[in-house]
Amino acid sequence: RPLLISHADMADMGNTDSASPAEEVVTGVPLLGNPSCESDCAICLSALERASTLRLPACGHTFHTLCLASALQHSMLCPLCRAEVKDPVCNDVAQRLMADSPQESASSLAAELLMDLRARESGSSSSSDQHQSPEETADAIRRAVRLGDASKVPAIASLLGVGMKPSQKPHPVVRLAAVESLRSIVPALHNFWPGWPHVRQLLRDVCTGDDNFEVQKAAVTALKDVGSRGDEEDLTTIAQVLEESADSDVRILAADVLKALGVAGDRCSLRVATIALGDRDASVRSTALSTLRCICGSRGECPELVGELASLISGHELPEVRAAALEIVAQAEALDGPYGIGVASNALRDQSEEVTAAALTTLRKLWNHKHPQAVETLKDLLLPGNAQSKDAVLRCNACVVLQNIAVRGNADAAAVAVKAMADDDDSVRTAAAQAL
Repeated sequence: RPLLISHADMADMGNTDSASPAEEVVTGVPLLGNPSCESDCAICLSALERASTLRLPACGHTFHTLCLASALQHSMLCPLCRAEVKDPVCNDVAQRLMADSPQESASSLAAELLMDLRARESGSSSSSDQHQSPEETADAIRRAVRLGDASKVPAIASLLGVGMKPSQKPHPVVRLAAVESLRSIVPALHNFWPGWPHVRQLLRDVCTGDDNFEVQKAAVTALKDVGSRGDEEDLTTIAQVLEESADSDVRILAADVLKALGVAGDRCSLRVATIALGDRDASVRSTALSTLRCICGSRGECPELVGELASLISGHELPEVRAAALEIVAQAEALDGPYGIGVASNALRDQSEEVTAAALTTLRKLWNHKHPQAVETLKDLLLPGNAQSKDAVLRCNACVVLQNIAVRGNADAAAVAVKAMADDDDSVRTAAAQAL
């Protein structure tokens, strides 16, 4: 679908007695008739051969695709003869624009069109024939946004450099201004604006494909404003940024966007949050943990998440990540859920005291009062043998858990408590006596 504003913004498009805004949409040069030379675009007055073109089937007039897309923002009429442009033709314009945008010539033309607008507003001569510095082009982009001119969206979008080779891309200053400008323009338009999905896709491509971290950060931030909660494409983009970006600030922003766009119980949201939980940056992990606590819902609503968390618990190098994953297992798994209990039981053999403490806490939350394996698992932790924990604090806590989960009068639990009273540590003996 084309990069167009809604039909509600075209109330005067049927008035053919006066000049249409489309006639001055880009350069401010009114169209007084057919172009003097059919080799020139009647909108920007530059050679047709310099960029992709499209011929309107109803009247036969040819324009630069980018120029025509800008003109159609204001009126669904041919800028020359006022012939009506049907919706299928608008779709063709959009598809051609998206297909041809990875061209250096398209970006050059877009920059000149925006510079012409800037020159017109300042009362100076057109700058199309002058050298344009990146700062001047960026200033022209920002000026178009301040004017509130949605017709400049196609030109600005062409300056994002999506799909171009690094040597062909506009300067990072220009790309940064383009991203920030789209972030300002697009949310102000109606959600049913047909160009919405195209702009979002372009921003997604910048998030994952731009090689400049500042531009990438701006695009990730923009996605937070223009994205939709629970949208799988938006969330997949965030996942790709988390997995591939080498800049921690970019990943921190991505985690923040995930927190804004994630939906409770949504499998894609949970998967991406799990990826963020395994990040090497502590700030990313902290945001991911907070997000998972919110979107996991009530206990047992997301048992399918336990499998992905199990991979972190068994394979991640950082003990704080393994411990955090165990905390979420306790929330995602149902009471007495066998998978979650198995994962936490295996984690009791972890070399990190932080992880084993988290595993015991998870088991306490998942076991019911009559779970058949609970007493046996605690027995292995407390009593001398290969499985006995060397951590006195963990053994002490195991006595407390034994007291909480064993039914009064349970002979096996009482026997474990009696033997634990012979422990070498005073706190363990006291806890065992209390349990008994």
